[in-house]
Amino acid sequence: MQEHPGSFITVVQVVLNAVAISAGAVGESAISPYLELLVKNEAVSSVISFVLITSLFSLLADLMPRRLAMSNTEAIAVRLVRPMMLLIFIFKPVIWIFDGAANVIFELLGISTIRQDDMTPEDIYAVMDAGAEAGAQKTRTSSDRKYL
Repeated sequence: MQEHPGSFITVVQVVLNAVAISAGAVGESAISPYLELLVKNEAVSSVISFVLITSLFSLLADLMPRRLAMSNTEAIAVRLVRPMMLLIFIFKPVIWIFDGAANVIFELLGISTIRQDDMTPEDIYAVMDAGAEAGAQKTRTSSDRKYL
């Protein structure tokens, strides 16, 4: 999947947006009649149900899974790689269309979509050393800075 991240990103976005649209349509029509009884206004109940469904979806299907994945990166990646490969296979025609369109747009804008993995082990050590040094400097107190 690292070799073709576009397929992964496309599947995630297509499925997430399809679920969001479906949840919005179903959720709004399911909740709106009950809210209309409370607020006595169809337009207001539609807006409230839209905001409620959108907020719940954003929280439960977007923000929380991302934060969970960021805190448990390897464990989540290992568990999701096979289902993602299956989804990539199932949605291959959709991926082909969206990736093709995105590639054309990037090409027209002159933006490269080729991943550059030119980092050597020495580069990685240098980045880690710089990060450790920056972290060490940030932990000094203001009284320590007077003597530096």
